[in-house]
Amino acid sequence: MLRLLAAWFAAVLARTRIEHCCLAHAESCCGALAFSMTELPDARSEARQSILFLNLHLKGSARLLNDLLRHGDSRKYRVTLMFLTGEVVDPGEVPDGVRVIAVDYFSSALRRLAGIFAITRLCWTHDFIVGYWELTPTYMALIAASLALKRPVGWVHVDLSSIFRYGMRPLVHRKMMWLFYPWLRRTIACSDSVARDLRNEFGLRNVLSIPNSLDLDRINAMACEALPPEFSQLFDCPVVISIGGLTFQKGHDVLVRAFARVKQAGYPHHLIIVGEGNERDRLQILIRELNLTDTVHLTGYVKNPYPLLKKAELFVLSSRFEGFALVLVEAMELRVPIVSTDCDSGPREVLADGECGMLVPVEDDYALAQGMIRVLSDAELARRLTALAFREAKKRDVKLWVQKFIQAIVA
Repeated sequence: MLRLLAAWFAAVLARTRIEHCCLAHAESCCGALAFSMTELPDARSEARQSILFLNLHLKGSARLLNDLLRHGDSRKYRVTLMFLTGEVVDPGEVPDGVRVIAVDYFSSALRRLAGIFAITRLCWTHDFIVGYWELTPTYMALIAASLALKRPVGWVHVDLSSIFRYGMRPLVHRKMMWLFYPWLRRTIACSDSVARDLRNEFGLRNVLSIPNSLDLDRINAMACEALPPEFSQLFDCPVVISIGGLTFQKGHDVLVRAFARVKQAGYPHHLIIVGEGNERDRLQILIRELNLTDTVHLTGYVKNPYPLLKKAELFVLSSRFEGFALVLVEAMELRVPIVSTDCDSGPREVLADGECGMLVPVEDDYALAQGMIRVLSDAELARRLTALAFREAKKRDVKLWVQKFIQAIVA
């Protein structure tokens, strides 16, 4: 039995070493420095303190990490980003000087075990460890950091009660959270409502709320870029826009049904949905069934969606659940009127209890359509909402939050 265990352990280490050799390819793919584990220098060898972030990928809320790092003090902190799926969608988003490691340590149990060994080695050479994605990446961070005699910080970007209510994750994670999360040095929630959920539903006491924030100057600069020519014809008619992955969470099926009601009411608008995901085929079938193929457009992933957002007459968030909903802040900053579902976490907090945008019930296409019609038909209402929203968006500027973000990790 011991021989079998030793042989298995040796195989895991051998596979880990092989995968580490593949890290050299990440340098050309990521546009940032990537080191193999066997050549990785001690991040503490300089006077700067070092921080290791463990993430799944560079999508959605994970993008805000780049804004925070871009405005952090690189003279004091040296940062490594480790992407456990091996996926970096847009390497150009990673700030200069940030080390990137992207290897698939997530697609199987064996790879996750190998990942824990790799992360442990990194933990020994970093001062602070952050599990920047909830559940499994945070479990891996805690195990690896504990082996290196450190306690990591965890981050939660979504309303976890909603995740379990919709069956998006196995219920075993509820018990695993009770087992793992209390041992974190602290758990950072992306909004006050997510923090309440963690305290009330999961019994956590080590929770700190740091609302998501964005680089508003960068958003405005990108919004001023020319509209890509392939999208110019879409704006020959007035446009309603939604931005987000084509996933169950984002509720685009509800949005398409609501938009069908808006069209039936005689509005000439087109609907543009920017994003990609596993619900694309279902949405295309629904669009055909509702005879909307000429007026609903799925653009796929767009590197810079802000010129499209800026030209739209209305932004709609149709999500079933969120954590914060950063895209609302983007629409607020660009003075685009908003209609949003009133998720358990996120939109109500961002939109100041509906003062900065119309809130409607979740998964109710009739209510969503009525909200859209009300804003589209009332120019004075749209003007008032956008004026209040623009002022509120300034509270979410990353420059106001970056020091609190750093202190939450290193204090």
